Amino acid sequence: MQIQVLEAANTLQAQASARVDGAVAQGQHDVKETKAASATYLDQAKAVAGTALGTAQVCGCSWFPLKSPVDMSIGRPSAGSRYGCTC
Repeated sequence: MQIQVLEAANTLQAQASARVDGAVAQGQHDVKETKAASATYLDQAKAVAGTALGTAQVCGCSWFPLKSPVDMSIGRPSAGSRYGCTC
């Protein structure tokens, strides 16, 4: 009987270890994918910011803070807008 208990305990430990190892591997994979996606989004944000800055410099815009967020082209509130442009 003691041998059966030891064998059962060893089997249970091996199964638990395999599940934990699988979960760790999946977590590591997910972290790598998230880092790669984040880097892509960051690069895209940098490109957009660079384009916006270049456009503002070319057209000679003057940016000023708005008292209330307004889309200057249509004269109504816009989501997240905090600055207006004189262009």
